[in-house]
Amino acid sequence: MQEETTSIDMLVEQAKEGNQQALEAVVRSIQDRVYNLALRMLQVPADAEDAAQEILVKIV
Repeated sequence: MQEETTSIDMLVEQAKEGNQQALEAVVRSIQDRVYNLALRMLQVPADAEDAAQEILVKIV
């Protein structure tokens, strides 16, 4: 887990510097977790998809 965190931290830093591929990798690495959390909270798949998309758009 520590190695994964370090890798994500590096990707976030690269994304902040404008690296589009790093940004895409960050989004890919968290999108399932964001969706699953939204689904647990909202309990409606369509609402969870909408919420996850809104969250991911905001971080971009």
